[in-house]
Amino acid sequence: MRFFHQVAAIAPKTAGIGCFRKPAPMNNSPFEVFRRNLKPLMVFLTALALFAFVVLPVLDQYMRQNAGTRNEQVLATFDGQKLTRERVDGFTRGHRATLFFLQDLAQRTIKDGRVPQTAGFRQNEQTGEIVGLGINPEPSTEGSIRTFVFAGQATKKGFSLSDSDLAVWLERFCDGLYTEAELNSLAKKMSSNSMNLPMVKEQLRLHMLAQVFINRGYAGLRITTPDQTWRSFKKLNQKATANTYGVLVSDYLDQVPKDEVDSEGITELYNEGKDRFPNPESSEPGFRRRYSASFQFVSGSPESFMADEISKLTDLNSNLDPVAVDNILSQV
Repeated sequence: MRFFHQVAAIAPKTAGIGCFRKPAPMNNSPFEVFRRNLKPLMVFLTALALFAFVVLPVLDQYMRQNAGTRNEQVLATFDGQKLTRERVDGFTRGHRATLFFLQDLAQRTIKDGRVPQTAGFRQNEQTGEIVGLGINPEPSTEGSIRTFVFAGQATKKGFSLSDSDLAVWLERFCDGLYTEAELNSLAKKMSSNSMNLPMVKEQLRLHMLAQVFINRGYAGLRITTPDQTWRSFKKLNQKATANTYGVLVSDYLDQVPKDEVDSEGITELYNEGKDRFPNPESSEPGFRRRYSASFQFVSGSPESFMADEISKLTDLNSNLDPVAVDNILSQV
């Protein structure tokens, strides 16, 4: 009995403790954390919205403007012309591609057993390495600016290079190995269609005109070997005495053997040189004509036309009978 009463006395206390237990604190609840930090969180979200909708658009516009301004940045000005970064960088890329084209063309020419016949081309006799192509071998921004300036000064002095001159230079550079059409295809192939022959000619034109200004008239378009210099010297300084007498060609025509004309040989010779321009310094035939144009025009002025017509009317009126004129006017 004593044990039962003790258990009964303990049980209500235990049951009372379970029924009136206080709820657990909610300090770790996410909603409680959000409620307590609501103000700082709203401030952070407001600042983030301002940055996303106000600061970022302004920053993006500023970066876009700077990107366009960099390409339009003027690096140099001469004779009223502005050299922008885009133009100079494009010329520098073209300069690099032109050097690659000339290097490959020279190697192909040498491999075929020929030698480039242009001034400025240099080759190491021991190693066979090409050490000079005739134009500036180091493309750079500063070099491109100097090329533009010097070429402009040479043009002001009256120097010019036509497409025909540049075609002859390229023909001598490859020693007649390729025609202009083949050179154009080769330039496109080596530059992945980023350059063609007219673009190569424009690069050569500016570089050679700049070289003209630097060397005060020596552009490097013609090779001047020691042998040619000596021959030129002898033409002006060597003297000779010769006894000559005139003869009639008609007296010797009968002695000339009359061989039959080889039409096939003439056709073959023409086909060989039909795409090559005539060059008096080359032994190879050339039958291609230079580009030319013929046109007609009529000029006049309205003042002279009116003066002629007025003079005709004056002469007509002077030849008419005044009485007849009055009769005609009265009938009208």
